[in-house]
Amino acid sequence: MTRASLVLGVLLLAAVAALYAGTAEWAAVRYGETDSYYSHGFLVWPVAGFLFWRALRRSSPAGAAPRAIGFVPLLLGLLLLLASHLQRLHVTAGLSLLPVLYGFALLLGGDRAARAARFPILFALSGVPLPLYLLGDATLELKTFASGAAAALLSALGLDARVSGSTLHVEGAELLVGDPCSGLRSLIALVSIGALFSHLSGLGRARRCALFLLSAPFALLSNVFRIAILGAVAGLAGEGAARAAHDASGLLVYAGALGLLALAAKLLRRRGGARAAPPEPTPALAPPGAAAAAPRGLAIPLAAAACVGLAWPVALRLERPAGTPIADVDLAALPSVVGPWTGTDVAVTPRTLDLLGTEDVLLRSYRHEDDGREAYVCVVYSSGDRKAVHPPEVCYRGGGGEILERATVRIGAGADAIDANAILVVSGPLREVILYWYKFGDEFETSYLTQQWRMAVGAFLGREGSAALVRLSAVVEGGDDANVVVHRLAGLGAGLFPSLRASLP
Repeated sequence: MTRASLVLGVLLLAAVAALYAGTAEWAAVRYGETDSYYSHGFLVWPVAGFLFWRALRRSSPAGAAPRAIGFVPLLLGLLLLLASHLQRLHVTAGLSLLPVLYGFALLLGGDRAARAARFPILFALSGVPLPLYLLGDATLELKTFASGAAAALLSALGLDARVSGSTLHVEGAELLVGDPCSGLRSLIALVSIGALFSHLSGLGRARRCALFLLSAPFALLSNVFRIAILGAVAGLAGEGAARAAHDASGLLVYAGALGLLALAAKLLRRRGGARAAPPEPTPALAPPGAAAAAPRGLAIPLAAAACVGLAWPVALRLERPAGTPIADVDLAALPSVVGPWTGTDVAVTPRTLDLLGTEDVLLRSYRHEDDGREAYVCVVYSSGDRKAVHPPEVCYRGGGGEILERATVRIGAGADAIDANAILVVSGPLREVILYWYKFGDEFETSYLTQQWRMAVGAFLGREGSAALVRLSAVVEGGDDANVVVHRLAGLGAGLFPSLRASLP
C-alpha cells in the first residue's frame, strides 16, 4: 500500500471505531458479566484487528487499484447498522461490522486484499455475543447431553450412574450439572481458539477446515470427561470432594481440547505435509507517471470515508433516541379477585423500572383462599421499546438460577386458548414454576422471536405496535408436585385472560 493509502486506512479504521463505539460498549458489558459466555471476546478483537491490518499491508502491492464494488458491502453494512440502532438490536449491529470491513478491504486494496482479509473478518464473528435467550436454550440442551453422556461413560466403567433432569446420581451421591458445567462457555471459546489455531497451523485449506471442525466435538468431549470425573469423585469420595475439585477441573476442558487439537494437527500434517507458506508479495514496479496519478487512486477510499462520516451522526442519533412517551395504559385495572385468588399489588423497585426502560409494570401477589398459597403475576408493557420485553430466563439466570425443565402448558379454551411457555427454575434450595407468554398488538404470542420480528417489521412500516410480557410464578414447596403448581397457575392465567386482552393495547 502507498503511504497515502496507509494513512487513509488508519483514518478509516478510526472512523469505524467511532461509529461502533456504542456497540463496543455493549459487547464489553457482555464480556465482563459474571459467568460470561464471551469473556474471551476481549482478546478476539485485538487479534482480529491485527490480522486484518496485516492482511491489508501484505496483500496489497504498491499501486494496487481499489475496487469500487466495495461500496456494496460497505453500504449494506452501514444500512444494517442504522437499522439495528433503530430497533436497538445490538447483535445485528455487531454483525454489520463484517460487511463494512470487507468493503473497506476492497476499497483500499482490491480483490487481493479482500481475499486475505476473509479470515480476520470471519474470526471477528466469534467476538459478537449471541442473544441471551438463544444461549439459554443451548445451555439447557448441552446440560442434558453432557450429564447423560457422563452417566453412560461412568456406567460403562462399572459405577452406578443415572441422570434425573440436570442432576447426575453416582453411587448414591448427587451432582447438579449447572449452567457453567453445560460446556457452552468452553465450546464458544474453543471454537474461536480452534479457528485461530487452524489458521496458523500451516496446513492446506482442506486440512485447516477439518481441524477447525474438530474443535467443537473436542470441546464437548472434554466437558463430558470433566463431568464424569467430578461424578466419580462425588460417588467415591463424597460430594464435598467434588465441590472442592469443581473449579480446578474447569482447566481440564481447555487443556484436553487443546491437546486433542494439537494431536489432530500433527496427524493431519504427517498425512498431508505442511503447506508451504505463500511467498511475500513483491511490490509491483510503478510505471512512469504513476506517482503523479496516485492521488486520483485515493478518490474511492475518500468516498468511503465520506460515507462513514455521513453515517456517524445518523447512527449516533438512532443509537441514543429521545425517551419514548409513556403509553396510556392502566395495568392496575386488572382484577384483584380472580376466582379463588385475591391479589395485592407489590411495589416495583426503581432499579427494576430503570433496567426494563418502562414505567408500565405491574407486580401483584395472589393468595389462594383454600390453602393460602401465593402466586405472582407480573405484566411488563412497552409501547415502542422491544428491549423492555424479554424472556424471564434472562433475569433468572442473571440472578444465579438454573433452568431444570421446559415445557408448554395449555391455558384457556377455544379461540382464546394459548400454549404458554413453562419452565422449572432452581435457585439454591428454592424451586419455582414460571408460566409466561407475550402480546403484540391484539395477538398473544408464545414465541419471543415471533413477537420481536413482528414488532420490528411494524416499526419499519410505520405501524404502531406495543409489546407486553405476562409472567405467572409460584414456589414449589417441599413435597409438592410441580405439575400441580403448574395446573393452579394455568387456572389463574385463564381467569386473567379476558382482562389482559382488554387492558393491554
